[in-house]
Amino acid sequence: MKAGKFPLLLHYHLDIQRINIPYSFLAGLAGYATGLNFFTSFIVSLVTGGYFLASYLFDRNRKHEYYFYYNKGFSRAGLIAYSWLLDGLLALLIATVKSIIR
Repeated sequence: MKAGKFPLLLHYHLDIQRINIPYSFLAGLAGYATGLNFFTSFIVSLVTGGYFLASYLFDRNRKHEYYFYYNKGFSRAGLIAYSWLLDGLLALLIATVKSIIR
């Protein structure tokens, strides 16, 4: 991937995170209410269910924006894969900070 394409990927990732983080936060609170650790529930939801829900909602509400990314050289599967990997790195960072603070 060329360095000039990274800002576009980051823009897509931030659009997904605007949906993902609130849903993952709610999943973390629901996990905490049932006795699980909040951060563990949040991290799992951030990478799995929350991400796929956010990706689905982005596809339903802003499907026309994929043409912009396609014209810049990104496929839909490539966008989702790169964004999911960035999401995994974010979850790894949160888990590392959590373990250091403990």
